[in-house]
Amino acid sequence: MSRDKVETLLLAYEAFNQGDWDRALSVFTPDAEWHEPDLPEAAVYRGHAGIRQYWQSLESTVPGFRSRPERFYDAGDRMVVSSVVSGTGVESGVEVEARVGMVWTFREGKAVRCVVRRQLTDALESVGLTE
Repeated sequence: MSRDKVETLLLAYEAFNQGDWDRALSVFTPDAEWHEPDLPEAAVYRGHAGIRQYWQSLESTVPGFRSRPERFYDAGDRMVVSSVVSGTGVESGVEVEARVGMVWTFREGKAVRCVVRRQLTDALESVGLTE
C-alpha cells in the first residue's frame, strides 16, 4: 500500500474534521473534482472553490459533519477509503452516522478526484476490488 497516499489522505481527513479547509484542500490539485453521484441532487464540484462551496453547504445542513477513515484499499493510482461519516441534521436535529466508500484518484502525489459512494462495495467494485 502506498504510504504516501495514506499519509496524504490522513492529513486531508484530519484537516477537514478540524474545519481547516485550506489545509484539507492543499492535498488536491487546483483542477480537482469532488463527485457525489449517490445524492438525490447528484453533482460534481470542480476546483478548490467548488469543493469548498460543497463543504460549506454540507456544514450548513449538517453542522459538525465529520468523516473518520477506517480502512484504506490500494488500487494503483486510486485509493478507496472506508469512512464513517456523522453529523446532526440542522432541520431535523437527527444524528446520522453511515459508512461510505470514497474513491480517491491521484496524480503526482495530489488528489485529482474524490467520488463518494453510499456503499463501500460500490466504491470497491468501481476500482475492481472486493472486500
